Amino acid sequence: MAGGGWRKTGVWSGKQAYQVCYKKEWESGLAQQRIDRLLEMLPLAETGSVHIDAFFCRSSPYDGISVREEQKYRRKIIEYWHSKGVDVTSEFIYRELGKDCLIGQVPMVWHLNQTGRDYLQRPASLLTGGGINRDLPLPYGDAGNGFLFGQNMRGEGAWRYLALKPGETDQTGHWMERFCSQTLIWSLLNRHERLALNGTGVFRKAVYSGGLVCDLYRKKISAGEVVYRDRDDYFSPVFWAEEPEIMAFSRDGYAGSSWKLPPGWEDCRAFDLYRLEVGGESLIQSGVQVVNGSVFFSMSAGETLLIKRSVQEPLAEAF
Repeated sequence: MAGGGWRKTGVWSGKQAYQVCYKKEWESGLAQQRIDRLLEMLPLAETGSVHIDAFFCRSSPYDGISVREEQKYRRKIIEYWHSKGVDVTSEFIYRELGKDCLIGQVPMVWHLNQTGRDYLQRPASLLTGGGINRDLPLPYGDAGNGFLFGQNMRGEGAWRYLALKPGETDQTGHWMERFCSQTLIWSLLNRHERLALNGTGVFRKAVYSGGLVCDLYRKKISAGEVVYRDRDDYFSPVFWAEEPEIMAFSRDGYAGSSWKLPPGWEDCRAFDLYRLEVGGESLIQSGVQVVNGSVFFSMSAGETLLIKRSVQEPLAEAF
């Protein structure tokens, strides 16, 4: 502050927060000490990631330290984390001094406040992110960009749905809908190159490599005959699984639907069907026949299913 006092910022969990001066913290060696101690306490080097929230740069007039200087020392702090083999994520693309900061320094932010043009110019390998902040003014609010380019689910505020007792509300449906509509689809889109953004308003379409198209008006994501999302029904590969599998979710459920298998599943002749719940997965049906490269099954409202390759010979169609 101008008078040399502590600079107050927000109040979190009933406690007052204060702004840290990055330059003074770095030059005193305290930043390095705190990072080293945290690395000793937690296996962050093993996980390879740390989240630094509210990583804003503010000037310190009393010390004659400008925002630009603070940005320089914020970079030093991030680079120190990098030297320890740890990536840094943060809350936003900070726009101090009117410029996008942290591009190329952090791989992911929790609120990806970008325009459609930004998405086309910056591949997901450079910057990706979580839930788009709907409270931000346009063009940095959602405005459909979350659907067109994907957005990772933030567990903050959502985990409580898994702690509810039976009968209080839908325990897993809400959580899984958010996971499938965001993280599952986000991981799919991030594996394709963004080529174009066509149309205006609600009639926009994002075009990707491999013929993948996100149609905002129809709420559909597809690549030719392969449909990954049809409004509130989802059918997408799970990229983090050790063995190939597909996750399916439906908000309202359906009596029976056929889904064309995605690339990489052309030689699949039969599949096993599992139900995914909080306690884990349970087998529903095994050795279900793949017909003309498609799988057929029914879903209850709010249900999550896993499709896996079957080692059995095809027996019958799914329920």
